[in-house]
Amino acid sequence: MLHVLIADDDAAIRGLLATILGTSECTVDLVTNGLEAIRAFADRKYDLVITDLEMPRLDGRELTRAIRQLDTSVPVVMITGCTDTNTMAPDLVETGVDKVISKPFQIAEILALKSLLPQKPVTSGVRAEHAADFPFRMVNSRLP
Repeated sequence: MLHVLIADDDAAIRGLLATILGTSECTVDLVTNGLEAIRAFADRKYDLVITDLEMPRLDGRELTRAIRQLDTSVPVVMITGCTDTNTMAPDLVETGVDKVISKPFQIAEILALKSLLPQKPVTSGVRAEHAADFPFRMVNSRLP
């Protein structure tokens, strides 16, 4: 089972990503900003981090820099509302981002993120404490 951290201030995006990844046998921790993401990341190993670029309290760039200080191997995917990712991608890659995806994204783009992962996940288990803001009822942070 793959364990994914999703950091986005938009509840609809968090819910959509959690639903997509939940259908592909992933457990998901959801947080609303970069500071919450750093706390979650410090407490647990993740197989993948998906973060929004622009969030309150700590943006995706700063979050990625902080994650890279803790772990250089976990893939970090930046999701942004900016449509011209070609001009911003080099800056984000320099920050430590592995992939940039524009909103609106396709389900296939999210499912394809598994190609960034090692063959054997580094984590297992379920964690619910970071999902309190999720707009739907969740059991153990795992969606069907």
